[in-house]
Amino acid sequence: MSALPLDTARIEQLWLQQRIDQLNAAYAAALDEMRFDDWPAFFVPQGRYKVQARENFDRGLPLALMALESQGMMRDRVYGVTPPIYHRPQYPRPGVTPPRRLGHLGAGAGWRPVTGAPRYAKWPGPPAGRHAGWV
Repeated sequence: MSALPLDTARIEQLWLQQRIDQLNAAYAAALDEMRFDDWPAFFVPQGRYKVQARENFDRGLPLALMALESQGMMRDRVYGVTPPIYHRPQYPRPGVTPPRRLGHLGAGAGWRPVTGAPRYAKWPGPPAGRHAGWV
């Protein structure tokens, strides 16, 4: 009986997908537990975070509701919204979906950047239903 050939490229893809899923789970947990000070650490120092209306994106318009261009800007944003002073608290509840890999593994050894597109949502009121304990 012969051994199956080792498909190292496929193993690397599966490993990378598992790492991305673990990152998304940790990201969602930080938001669920309202550990907003931990949020910037999920990005590289020059990372970007952009919240843009779908209509603007579809039309190629650059206007965004929020456009943060570094961890420093993200930390500043966290400081500005915690604790809420002028508005009722937000209740982030992630609807984590499998990320769509937008980058590629590339060639060679070592670290290779990968861009993902997970999705999250936030509601203004307290959660209801089976997740009523989330606050």
